[in-house]
Amino acid sequence: MMRIKTLSLTNFRAFQDTQVIEFAPVTLLFGSNSVGKSTVVTALCYLHQLLSLGDCEPRRLLLSGNKFIGGFAHLVNGKDLNKKMRLKVEFDVTSAEELHCYVDSLFYLQQNPTIANDALWQECQPLLNSVAKQATSMAVEVEVSWCQQHHMAYVSQCRTWMNGHELTTLQAAQAGTQAIVSQICLIHPLLNVSAEQASCLHERLGLTQQEHVVIESQQGALPVLGQRINSLISCPDGLLKRRVEEVISDCVVAPLDNLAQLLSRLINIGPLRQIPDSTYTAGKFIQQSDWYSGKAGWDRLYQSNQHEIAQVNKWLGGKDQFDLGYAFVFKKVFKQVQYANDPDLFSRYTYQQIEGEQGDIALDKVVSFQHSEKEAITLWDLVNDLEVAASDIGAGISQVLPLVMSSVSAQSSLICCEQPELHIHPRAQVALGDLLTQNDERNHYLIETHSEHLVLRLLRRIRETTEQRLPEYMQDVSPDDISIMYLQGTEQGVIAKRTRITSDGDLDCDWPEGFFDERDEELF
Repeated sequence: MMRIKTLSLTNFRAFQDTQVIEFAPVTLLFGSNSVGKSTVVTALCYLHQLLSLGDCEPRRLLLSGNKFIGGFAHLVNGKDLNKKMRLKVEFDVTSAEELHCYVDSLFYLQQNPTIANDALWQECQPLLNSVAKQATSMAVEVEVSWCQQHHMAYVSQCRTWMNGHELTTLQAAQAGTQAIVSQICLIHPLLNVSAEQASCLHERLGLTQQEHVVIESQQGALPVLGQRINSLISCPDGLLKRRVEEVISDCVVAPLDNLAQLLSRLINIGPLRQIPDSTYTAGKFIQQSDWYSGKAGWDRLYQSNQHEIAQVNKWLGGKDQFDLGYAFVFKKVFKQVQYANDPDLFSRYTYQQIEGEQGDIALDKVVSFQHSEKEAITLWDLVNDLEVAASDIGAGISQVLPLVMSSVSAQSSLICCEQPELHIHPRAQVALGDLLTQNDERNHYLIETHSEHLVLRLLRRIRETTEQRLPEYMQDVSPDDISIMYLQGTEQGVIAKRTRITSDGDLDCDWPEGFFDERDEELF
């Protein structure tokens, strides 16, 4: 399980000076309209497209429902092509189920008797150990610039960190397919290469100490993901060259691979979810991009098993949850069809009728029957005890169901949702807090919201956990489980501040700019 810890944005849309968004299992984004809350999600979707397709200036974002964003000129702060955008993601890999690393030759090397007698191989530990597998956290920062010569955006710099220490820097002077490894921190705790070992390594590779390693890349300083770096070193020791390329790949490509894998599971639910009409038909193949409109939530629902349907019903209809008065039930449809089309007899009978002959086969003998049974999922009105169509009910269910469905069915995903409280009653908004904390703990959430009710429920659960009054069937909720980020617009761009939560379920400071004070103003 990998989980984002921080996202840093510089010169990305309204973010000018570097701002850090601190993540938790549940991250809430607050702020006034158009301040830049959706930009945080846009940045993650942009990184997904950059890493998966090498596209530095997409016109449209796939994970945002093919939403038009206009390319680099519309993403860089102030539309200033002289500025460099930087996006950095730090993520935890402590309990990752599948961690990308480059160790193809290690098994052979560890069994090779000549290696056992070679001082360089034995003393330079990274040559016989995976750097990436020893990491507990990784970070990647990509810098995207405008290439005046080719009139296109490209990755001008790519930096990686492991366990909080900077590890490598790749650079490219212009758009192209080659980059240089301008820095490898050999004294990094996971490398720990001495000056003598480094000198010997350079000598064996045929390099001088000042010489940079040139590598083939995908886009500027962005290496090709998913494969070992192919360096342009001309080295007589092919085995050493191969293993050095794997070590460099562990330091450079593995963090990018793992971030790409993390973002490939991202579910982005947009601010206005689709309301199924009477012509809606569930799709069999669910696209990641269909979550933005909410369609994937309904498609996934109609492919659900009984356990998943039970979980959805618990949240939608449970008295202690949303209590919306509806649930999904399985039904069986029995059908009998009568055909005058027996394959052996009916054709002969028909030919006799066409030719005017006296038929000796009666029509009732060539009539066949077909019985069928089909299982389906339908929406049930719990109050009036009858079946209803999704198009016949209020908009509230259509707006909250994609979030409920993704929470129940997704695994190890970052689930993003804008305005989940849309069109639902304040009582149901409160239940959103439990939905985000009482489902699969492998999922984590990034929620853009204006709902005070949601926050009040989270604070209550923290308070109940501290006072040991939390219902026995619920998971504990601690202040570290919630990150409340407030975004504020200034002349210098957006400023992001985290509002800390105390152990007794209170905010350690007032909301900025009197946020949520409107109630007091209207009452008093």
